[in-house]
Amino acid sequence: MNLIEAHHDALIYGGLRWFYITDSAFAYLRESKRESMLVFISRSAGSHTLNLEPLGYKVKETLYGKPAKGNKIKINSQKANCGIWLLK
Repeated sequence: MNLIEAHHDALIYGGLRWFYITDSAFAYLRESKRESMLVFISRSAGSHTLNLEPLGYKVKETLYGKPAKGNKIKINSQKANCGIWLLK
């Protein structure tokens, strides 16, 4: 078990909610009573904007991938990409 899995309630006990889907990328939320996380995965280059505002979330901490703050995550990548963010 790696450090992200071992220390995050959302990954151990949280449910899954699809958040963003395109032909080449997707993102989902892992939400438990204690915390929420966003996981993003793309299989090719592309530009993506993940708008958390309608859900009332903001980025609390970047756990893996592109650093982000606020309620919008903008991803512009020249290859496959992924990221995990802790939300508040």
